[in-house]
Amino acid sequence: MNLKLTPEIAEMCGIVAGDGHLSRYISKKRTSYMLVIAGHKQDDKEYFQILKELFQKSEVKLVDYEAKWGELRSYSKHTLIFFEGLGIPVGRKSDIVRMPEWIKNDIILSCAFLRGVADTDFSLVFKSRKIKQSYPRITADLKSKNMVDDICNTLSKIGINFAGPYLRNRKRNDSPCITYELDINGHKNFELWMKHIGFRNPKHLKKIKSPLPDSNFPV
Repeated sequence: MNLKLTPEIAEMCGIVAGDGHLSRYISKKRTSYMLVIAGHKQDDKEYFQILKELFQKSEVKLVDYEAKWGELRSYSKHTLIFFEGLGIPVGRKSDIVRMPEWIKNDIILSCAFLRGVADTDFSLVFKSRKIKQSYPRITADLKSKNMVDDICNTLSKIGINFAGPYLRNRKRNDSPCITYELDINGHKNFELWMKHIGFRNPKHLKKIKSPLPDSNFPV
């Protein structure tokens, strides 16, 4: 692929790997291609507008926000081939998706990819404590062990300590589901996260009361 592989493209791959889905349907009667990025109807409205502008820079056009479903979509064959060529699986991916090799070998691209995954598929909470100020926790709960391992490797490279991954037996839609949970706890780890990775999604940024003074990522 004759394409300059930038942090923005790595972040887009993380977004699709996190809460996106690529599908291809070919039959004698019709052919369809689709990218869907799912989110919360209300919480992600601002983020979806940011995504439309981010993807537009790479000529990936996302159609208007689907208020009923909380989704952004693209029906372009070019878009599907674009992300498939970058290493994002087409079809069911939750068990097999991982950080593409061209991203994994570059720490800047890895952090950008991880930001995309975290904005769509991680949770951020601040626990109340009586003595210390609120205690930050970033949590991932993913089905792909390979993805979790890739994330752990990236975190280790930038000095972020984490707990896990823990294997969890859960139920989703009344069916058994094995996931892997990863927790990033405490102020020091949170500062490193904001310095090297950060968030772009406003629903996460609104939980952060004030920007960290040494952060290189705008919040």
